[in-house]
Amino acid sequence: MAKYTKVKSKFIKEKIKNAKWKDSGYIDDLIFLEYGIRGMGLGWTGGMRYNFLTNKYPKEYKAIYLELNPKVYKRIIEDKKKEAEEEKREDEELEREEKEEEEQDKVDWVKAGGKA
Repeated sequence: MAKYTKVKSKFIKEKIKNAKWKDSGYIDDLIFLEYGIRGMGLGWTGGMRYNFLTNKYPKEYKAIYLELNPKVYKRIIEDKKKEAEEEKREDEELEREEKEEEEQDKVDWVKAGGKA
């Protein structure tokens, strides 16, 4: 299959040079990350594995991505920042709405004869 000799990433090649066969599972994970970064078809379950590995090996993922496709990696990071900011705004809005609803419920409670 020649998966180890067809690696494109210098980062992974260095890892292979310094690894023993017992560490081949780790190297296989890095090669799988490379496949995903290079846009090779992973399928649905492969996509799940890819996502898992990006979280398991964030430093390695970053190193490989920056080596193979730095422009796309920077765009991914920018998109993640935008998503985090949007999520924070949505959370703040939801919290504000919940607080307003609770205040209205309290007013309604008192109108109904309940004690504040």
